[in-house]
Amino acid sequence: MAEPNTTPQTTQETQNKPPAPDYIAALEDIRAIAQGANDQHRMMTWREAVEVWEQAQGASDERARAAFFVHIGIATTGECLLLDGVEEV
Repeated sequence: MAEPNTTPQTTQETQNKPPAPDYIAALEDIRAIAQGANDQHRMMTWREAVEVWEQAQGASDERARAAFFVHIGIATTGECLLLDGVEEV
């Protein structure tokens, strides 16, 4: 008797969803934006710089953004809860 297929089926929406931006890999780019390498040529907070970077990428992802903020040590309690799966998105 054949084993049942236990591979979860993905929905069409999941298949067509672009991958989350890699904020951590873009750390130096985001740092440069925060330090003034932006259209306004001014210093920005990390959060502002992430918004500018997201606009340039044309994508954002709440969980990936929260993981980035944890990585650089500025995550809010809400972001930590989001990553822990305590709150629904």
